[in-house]
Amino acid sequence: MRKLIFLKEFFKNWREVGSVVPSSPFLIARLIAHLNPRKVRVVVELGGGVGTITRAILKRLPAHSRLYVFEINERFVRELRKIHDTRLVVCERSAEDIDPALFGGRVDCVISSLPFSSCGQAFRQRVLSALQKTLSPDGVFLQYQYAPISYRFFKKAFEDVTIEFELRNVPPAFISRCRKPICAV
Repeated sequence: MRKLIFLKEFFKNWREVGSVVPSSPFLIARLIAHLNPRKVRVVVELGGGVGTITRAILKRLPAHSRLYVFEINERFVRELRKIHDTRLVVCERSAEDIDPALFGGRVDCVISSLPFSSCGQAFRQRVLSALQKTLSPDGVFLQYQYAPISYRFFKKAFEDVTIEFELRNVPPAFISRCRKPICAV
């Protein structure tokens, strides 16, 4: 059912959704492997979709942590609100609205499925600038997409950027791991 909802929303607005199907278990496992349950307090997910990654993050998070999911698609927001977990906060807002004040401090990890390659440059810069202000100095920003086209943007915003590749996803995905935010972009 969630896959069908995802597909319908893709055909309504492919630039916003960015993929035909939700992420594979292999891609999800790669993403959440970067979450250290002993250290993570606040996690943000940008573009929660139907909650495929959201559910996996919640399984990995300790009881004292919080997961804030930013989603602007109304249908996806309804799906996310069906997840009953006291650690989950669904934010029906744009990714560019993230701010440390929303979380009571800095964020340990941001996991993003935003289609950066099809977003406009101004939007991309606003999101990266907001991330630099929101991410803790030792935090990590994880962005997956289907081409490594955003690498150069990430290198302007973070000192340490590495890319992994997950073939077992439809389509295969690149995961950018960004650390050490630098001056605003």
